[in-house]
Amino acid sequence: MGAGSDDSRALARYTWPEVQLRSGREEKWLVIDRKVYNISEFCKRHPGGVRVISHYAGQDATAQAGWLQHDFGHLSVFGTSRWNHVVHKFVIGHLKHHAKPNCFRKDPDINMHPLLFALGKTLAIELGVQKKKHMPYQHQHNVCDCSSPVTQCVCLQDLAWMLSFYLRFSLSYLPLLGGPATLALFFLVRFIESNWFVWVTQMNHIPMDIDRDRNKDWLTMQLEATCNVEQSLFNDWFTGHLNFQIEHQ
Repeated sequence: MGAGSDDSRALARYTWPEVQLRSGREEKWLVIDRKVYNISEFCKRHPGGVRVISHYAGQDATAQAGWLQHDFGHLSVFGTSRWNHVVHKFVIGHLKHHAKPNCFRKDPDINMHPLLFALGKTLAIELGVQKKKHMPYQHQHNVCDCSSPVTQCVCLQDLAWMLSFYLRFSLSYLPLLGGPATLALFFLVRFIESNWFVWVTQMNHIPMDIDRDRNKDWLTMQLEATCNVEQSLFNDWFTGHLNFQIEHQ
């Protein structure tokens, strides 16, 4: 394997076992287009944070859409800001997904394992073996449907839109229903909406493989971490056509 270095232009060759050894806290290497990069120091300055780029330490990180959208986000591809913004939103909305979908300790969507729930057949069985004297966790993946906490970074524009919604909701219903009834309506709508959202998203994500990082290529991980739901008039309406999740990816 050809090697590139931050410190030297001398050509060197490394084997995959040598690269894979550099995946700890002190030293991190990754491979892009068959070139080896030492990111031990750069990862601390990585715009996306040290954690995301470190997911690929010791692995092949070629052709990740996350890096592409990063360049568009910094307005560094096209000559005009408008086109950079348009393509950035397209890439991040249609091409980019989790760096390590359904990989234990690397996908934030499954961070509840094992503190709240046991997820995935492999992880659930492992947990069941460890705690088999308490509960049959090894069967939980057959019956459990759960959502995951989502952490969002709210910018000022998002905050303004959120506040405008609450203002409009209050002005629309407070004069008609009064305080208690308006509050009850709000929580009823949120309850229905959240359960609907959980059913739509988890039916095409959680049933698939959830395991530790097996160092598979990015496209394979995306396809293995999701599934389609049978097409029907009701399913199309209920999911907003997200029953075609593989194509949506």
